[in-house]
This record gives sequence, structure tokens and C-alpha cells, in this order.
Amino acid sequence: MDSFNRALTGLSGIRRFATPRLVLSLAGLFLVILAACDFRVNIPGKVYHHFIVFDITQSMNVKDIALGDDQVSRLQYSKKLVIEALADLPCGSEIALGIFTGHRSFALFKAVEVCEHYTEISSAIDAIDWRMAWEARSEVSKGIFSALEVSENLLDEPVNVVFLTDGHEAPPLHETYRPKYSGQNKAVSGAIIGIGGSLPVPIPLYSYKGNFIGYWKAGQVLQVDNYSLGRSTNDGKAPVGVDDENLQKRIEQGTEHLSSLKESHLQELSRTLNLHYFNASPGTDLKALLKSREFISKKTKSTVLAPYFSALALLCFLLFYLWQSLRRVADKSWPAVLKRADDKLR
Repeated sequence: MDSFNRALTGLSGIRRFATPRLVLSLAGLFLVILAACDFRVNIPGKVYHHFIVFDITQSMNVKDIALGDDQVSRLQYSKKLVIEALADLPCGSEIALGIFTGHRSFALFKAVEVCEHYTEISSAIDAIDWRMAWEARSEVSKGIFSALEVSENLLDEPVNVVFLTDGHEAPPLHETYRPKYSGQNKAVSGAIIGIGGSLPVPIPLYSYKGNFIGYWKAGQVLQVDNYSLGRSTNDGKAPVGVDDENLQKRIEQGTEHLSSLKESHLQELSRTLNLHYFNASPGTDLKALLKSREFISKKTKSTVLAPYFSALALLCFLLFYLWQSLRRVADKSWPAVLKRADDKLR
């Protein structure tokens, strides 16, 4: 009997020691430790895999995009759109970045998880610059074909190609001898994003150090396609010198030193390749497009539990500091509540 009484006395002592505030503080500390351990669980979910390619050719330096009171270049606008859209993708989604110039697209890095590496991805996008170009040409069609081919080796799963460009081909394309996609990537998926205004404007000219020195003039660029000038195709199948008698007139009246969004050209490419086309005019965003139903990849994704543990820990510490106030409110209100309930029962 004495042992039983001592046990009861010990339990009452524990109850006096284990106050609500102590329990809350210990629970909060335990949750902080769990948050620091980087626990993860695998749950099924909808994620996205995108290979985002930026056109960094010189026409993308044209400042014909109005953002508030500022005029920004097409490339700057492209980067802003993508950074904002990536923040809206669900965790587990993976992003690869690439750039296009000349006739090829080049992957800057393979696909990485968007939430864990968002800061690094955003920094990489911010650092993309036209001076990274290795060629002055802008064969957009071939660049898109190249991006589709490159995308095959970025991930074990199919990747959606998102290609941001104004569609300005330099040198211009011949009406008959246009490049055709002959790649092996049959599971083509993605979108061509049209960037730029509809009015032709001069293309800025910069020195090799990046200093603005004027605009490209008509005589400094090719005003007609290579075939019209008597140059053969790469495979040698096209005849040489296929242009009409008005070649000189076409050169004199050419406007290839001016640039605008070549929307009809990009729409035709998107139809040919079975890609989406999206005109990214000011006021639009890419969030809905990058989360299109067609782009969903269902898989088990690794979910980080640290944010949930941290939120619960914060709640425990908040209740810890508010506990006395809550007790005072309860002590004042509950007697009145009980009295009203007792009166009703009578």
C-alpha cells in the first residue's frame, strides 16, 4: 500500500512538472530537430520536365517590350517571364536550360529539381547574355530542330522543349528551300514562345565589349537568302542561282536590318512540329502554359518535410508565448459559460 501511495505521489509530481508550456517548448524543439534532419517522403504527384531554350541572337537585343515605364529587350523580357513561371511549378518538376545562336541549341546544364535548385536556376537565367553567342547567324528553324534533338539526352523521361524567340531568321529563308526536321526524336512535345512587337524596328549594334555603337544598316546584313545569291544547299541537292530577275531590287528594298516578331513563321513551325505556339505579349505569363495538361508527367516525387515540421515548431513556440494570455482569457470566460449552461439546464 505504501508503494502504491508513493507511485501516485510521483505521478502527481510529474504532472506538476510537465506544464503545458514545458510540453510546448519540448515539442517545438523536437520539431526543429526533425526539420534539420531533411526527412523526405515519396508521394505520387504531377510534375513537369522542361528544357527551356533562350534565343540569344542579336535581334533579341531589340527593346520593343514595354514593362511599366521602361522599354526592355526581348531577351530581358524572356528571362523575366521564365523566372516568374518557374516559381509556380510544383516541387519534383525538373528544368534544364539552353541557349540558341547560329543554327544550334546548346544545353547549359541537364535537368535539375526546380524547388531545391530554384536559386541556382534563377541565377543562371539572369546571367544569360547575348555575348554568349558563338555565331552571328540566326537560323531559328534549325535551332528549334537542334533543341528537340538535344532534349533527348537531358533526362530519362520525355522532356518538353520551350523555345523563346522572335523568329528572326538571318540570313532569311528561301520560300522553297526551307530546312526540314529530320531528327529521330518522334516524341516531340513543347511550345514555341513568340517574343517581340509586331512593328519592324532597328536592331542594336554593339561592340565586342558590349558597348552600344548604333544600329545595323541595310548594307551590313543579307537582305535575301543564300540560294538566291547562287549558293547551294548543305546537301548539294538544291540548284544554284534559283532566284528571279528582280534580285537586285529585292536587295535594295530589303528590311532584314529591321526586326519584329515573325509570328506567322513561328506558327507554321509549331504546326509542322506539333508544338504549341504562345504569343508572350506584355501582360501575359507562362505559368499556365508550363503547367499545361499535355506537359504533365505523373511520377513519385520526393517531398521535403522540413517546411511542415518548421511550421508546427513555429506554432508550438507561438502557443508557448501566448499560453498565459490564453489561460487568463479561459479563466475569465469559462465560469460564465458554465453558469449559462447550468441556468439552461434548470
